[in-house]
Amino acid sequence: ARALAYRNSRGSRLNDPRLMSGLGLAGTGQDGLRIIRYRMRSAGGNLFDLVVKESEGDAAGVVLARGDARPVTATGSGPWWSVRLDAAGVVNPDGPVLFVSYSSCDSEAMPFLRGVVAELESGGVERLIIDLRNNGGGNSAPGTWFAGKLAGIDRFKEPGRVHVLVGPGSFSSAMWLAVDLMDKTPALFAGLPIAESPDSYGEVGRFALPASGIVIGHSTKRHRYSAGKNLRLRDGIVVPDEGLLLHPSYDDWLAARDGLFELVIGGAP
Repeated sequence: ARALAYRNSRGSRLNDPRLMSGLGLAGTGQDGLRIIRYRMRSAGGNLFDLVVKESEGDAAGVVLARGDARPVTATGSGPWWSVRLDAAGVVNPDGPVLFVSYSSCDSEAMPFLRGVVAELESGGVERLIIDLRNNGGGNSAPGTWFAGKLAGIDRFKEPGRVHVLVGPGSFSSAMWLAVDLMDKTPALFAGLPIAESPDSYGEVGRFALPASGIVIGHSTKRHRYSAGKNLRLRDGIVVPDEGLLLHPSYDDWLAARDGLFELVIGGAP
């Protein structure tokens, strides 16, 4: 029923041991934690295992490892998680880069966002990367609150400190968050254009057809979200900044590599 939304979020679904266990597609390791194991092939033709494993003592945590090596840990749960990295993009609990995956706009994200703001305000984080590529929207209020809080932290008022990863999957309230970040902060945008204008229709209403019972969704309100904001739009939409437009490739996906992340962490403008 929501094929496009599923395609945009399938990675997070396949990498969730709890969900995959419920579907009967995850196993249990000797330590009792649920695991998923994928057989992958590298660009050089070598086979390796990609293991997704629950974190011990934290049902919300996930550890990713290639062949049970080079673990990547994250804090948070579901569509909201963050991880500290060093300047090269390697996981380091005291690293200067904070990567934030915000893949759903929901009021339940507020505790997570408060934690992110507290971490940013406490010092030690020099760069922030916010990933909105697979966020299909929801409740705009938490994102608007977060953008306002970020705007008040002096360190992140400097250009180049904040990057926002966007694309066609950044929809509805996620697009509004991108607009708020563009308006309130000097954040740079990377990825692909957002396939929706800040001035567009939303607020879905629904009704059922009398004979079939099929439920129809339709927009009920036109929003002019660009009004009074300082935005860098092209043809009315949010687009990546110069040098930060990047199309994902199949080779990257096959190698479990995020080319856009590598571009941004590598010191792109």
